[in-house]
Amino acid sequence: MQQRHISISSAMHNIDLAIEKGRTAPQLSPAEQKKADLANLELLISRVSDQVCSRSNSGGTLKQIKDFNALLERTATLLEGR
Repeated sequence: MQQRHISISSAMHNIDLAIEKGRTAPQLSPAEQKKADLANLELLISRVSDQVCSRSNSGGTLKQIKDFNALLERTATLLEGR
């Protein structure tokens, strides 16, 4: 449990540092800002699709739902047989 608290504390410290760096970073031109926003959007879309899509490495949420549904169906079949 103590290790978890240390990890959380370390993560919060890293977040504080990143926020501070962002505040002191030079401002981007509108064209550079638009390019950065598009890159962030592409990254966000990639992460969301990886979490949800069944074609991702982990199978995503859809695979987990399908697996859970199959488990429920097998359980129902066993219970109906009693």
